Amino acid sequence: LMFSTFLFVIVMSLVDLRLLYSAGMVLLLFQLVLFVSRRYLSRRSGNPIFASFIFLGPTSGFLGNVAGFISFFSTDPVWGELHKSLYLHGMFWILFFGVGVKFFPMLTLSTRSLTKEPSRYVQIVSKSHQLWGVVGLLLLVSFVVEGLGFVRQAMWARAFIVLFMAREGWMLFHHSPRKGVFTFFLKLALWTVVVSHFVFPFFPELRAHLYHAVFTGGFLIGTLIVMGRVSLSHERLSLEVEVRSTPARIGFTLIYIAMLVRITVSPVLATVTDIGKWLPNYVSQLHIAATIVLLGEFLLVGLFIYLYKTGKGKGMTLNRQVQQRQQQRVGQQNH
Repeated sequence: LMFSTFLFVIVMSLVDLRLLYSAGMVLLLFQLVLFVSRRYLSRRSGNPIFASFIFLGPTSGFLGNVAGFISFFSTDPVWGELHKSLYLHGMFWILFFGVGVKFFPMLTLSTRSLTKEPSRYVQIVSKSHQLWGVVGLLLLVSFVVEGLGFVRQAMWARAFIVLFMAREGWMLFHHSPRKGVFTFFLKLALWTVVVSHFVFPFFPELRAHLYHAVFTGGFLIGTLIVMGRVSLSHERLSLEVEVRSTPARIGFTLIYIAMLVRITVSPVLATVTDIGKWLPNYVSQLHIAATIVLLGEFLLVGLFIYLYKTGKGKGMTLNRQVQQRQQQRVGQQNH
């Protein structure tokens, strides 16, 4: 049923029947919320600490699409704003930020101190499902508040929520023993997310442009790195790629440059400096940013196609050597 609804949504989007598309999205996300809820309640081996975000992300999307559906029958612009805030922003950011609580420390090998007994506070932030459920709920509420028109207040609240998640969940403030291309760009992406959230409240009227710091500089780069690392492991490719691959370095750099181009388009620069009048027009800048990000993505896709064709299964021995060196570094730093 969910797949049929998905196909219906695709067809409605192609023929531009917006009301039916909106109704289909409401049904699709409702089905997704039910599916996630059943999985959460029936899982016998215990749920991961980020499980609440897996539920709250689709819930945000569902509520946003309900608001979008209502906007077809109401002249009040608040429904359209709630649709944008909860669906286009909240759904994806909640999932990305929440899943990162588990995966980002795994990718960077960042850990808390292993030389002393963890405090009560550390035990709570490390294991409490209730705590992270509240954090996820507050994140969802911030998008509701933004959609209702209290934009600056929501941005400040979200900035401190993200700061807490970065420190206690992503372990961004902890030392990372793993070095290399993937680790560098993942930490760059996460720092971009944190810093940008403290910039947003000063320019709420420019959020349509500035939010791309999170969409491109954070979400896109972070997602590609997680996908890349999983692909390397599952296809038994050489893990040296994540450490010193020049194509990967160039690809991620291009994507980050595209993000910088997108958030410094003429409407943004025109508010703080006169340099905007010397730049290409707004639409041309969007085309430039899109072209750069596509080049970066094509380079990364080409890299993994090449690795799959030439090195599938051949990285096992080398991977063991890489993992042994990483474990030795961690051991030396803990002694």
